[in-house]
Amino acid sequence: MSFYKNLKILAGPFLALLLYIILKHYIHNELFSKACALVFWMAFWWITEAVSIYITGIIPLVFYPLFGVMSMETTASQYAKEIVFLFVGSFMFAYAMEKWNLHKRIALKIILNTGSSPWRIVLGFMFSSWFLSMWILNTAAVSILIPAAMAVITHIEKENREKSKLAIPLLLGIAYASSIGGMATLIGTAPNMVLAGNYNAAFPDKPITFMSWILWGFPVSVVLLIALLLFFKYYFRSAFKQCSLSLDFCKNQYLLLGKRKPEENIIISLLILSLILFITKDGITLGNTSLKGWNIFFENNKYVTESTVMMFIAFLLFIIPSKTDKNENILSWNEAKKVPLGIIFLFGGGFALAELIQTSGIGLWLSSHLGNLEKIHPAYTVIILTSSIIFFTEFTSNTASAMLVIPILISIAPNIHAHPLSYLMPVTLGVSCAFMMPVATPPNTIVFGTEKITISQMLRTGFWLNIISIFIISLAGILLSIFIS
Repeated sequence: MSFYKNLKILAGPFLALLLYIILKHYIHNELFSKACALVFWMAFWWITEAVSIYITGIIPLVFYPLFGVMSMETTASQYAKEIVFLFVGSFMFAYAMEKWNLHKRIALKIILNTGSSPWRIVLGFMFSSWFLSMWILNTAAVSILIPAAMAVITHIEKENREKSKLAIPLLLGIAYASSIGGMATLIGTAPNMVLAGNYNAAFPDKPITFMSWILWGFPVSVVLLIALLLFFKYYFRSAFKQCSLSLDFCKNQYLLLGKRKPEENIIISLLILSLILFITKDGITLGNTSLKGWNIFFENNKYVTESTVMMFIAFLLFIIPSKTDKNENILSWNEAKKVPLGIIFLFGGGFALAELIQTSGIGLWLSSHLGNLEKIHPAYTVIILTSSIIFFTEFTSNTASAMLVIPILISIAPNIHAHPLSYLMPVTLGVSCAFMMPVATPPNTIVFGTEKITISQMLRTGFWLNIISIFIISLAGILLSIFIS
């Protein structure tokens, strides 16, 4: 381990201790001083990535009880929030798709149906990445598309005996489209569920649901995708002047999949079923017509949430037998045990951080010291927060950014003259719009690892997309504030 790495690790608790001593001396509040020190320690490690962001999520389990700021029982309960199981269930569904190669079939079918001109090839890959990232991890979506993209690039370079100009828009398009696709659904990416978990705890009367997210997140995602396509078509216009290209690799990969298996049809049916259950859970209102949701059939309908639906779908995947392999079910424990334990620590650590901010007085202190926010027009607040989070996330993990910023914004909600969602939603979507740096999001890291893109190329392209994203997301936030005010 390098000296610089060790220095970052030690700097976290050392600076936290120093902050505790200073606050204890001037404020004379033991709980507040300890809480501020622990919040700073977690923030420092998350921002600098001194250790894995998942390990930082373990800090509350160890040090909250030891330092007497929160009981072990209360702290541990933050790691089993119902929203965590929505994410776990979505992981299991994604693993079922991967097991039977349904994700590959969908992606390859889209690519082959868009055409063989350079622009259409890029369009096909980007649309595939965008669509898949709504339902599976954007990291997984990018990973399954990269081999096919690299085969196309290799073919071009063999034919022309020079480095392909198409490599940059193709690879960057896959990465950026996956980040945008994750915004469309509640289960699309971790920051979405970070917001839902924190917001629903703070405002339980009007929680964020799968349907309410779709109504706002999906249109924003579509507009961003269209903006991305238009920008790429102009910005990389010289790369699209080549003649039609070969998609033999994609055709061969699709043929290797064979006919669609019964298991794939079952997974598609369960996906449709889950969407119907999500949309109709709380009822639908169309003009003057109101249809009650299916949750009225349960004695206490508040007990049934989106997480219940997602785990129900996962349960069905475990018990429906496979027709191709008589000894298997659609999903077995061998696939399910791949669910990353780290994500539970990450979510739990973030929720424990939010709970500490609320119970220790940090939230009240922040709210009282940010009174000037009352004087700022809500539209400016949305623009400032969206711009800040997009560029801040360039230097840290998008999930870590959401974990750190969202609880603070919820705590200062009384000082902002706007509905909390009008700036919380833009901020949450903004953390997925860090397009400049390889470290900002996993898709950026993956495509940068192909060594077909330089850091300067990603910086230049990403900068303009950041600006476009700030405009679109801020405008959407301002419109949202008008509709829900």
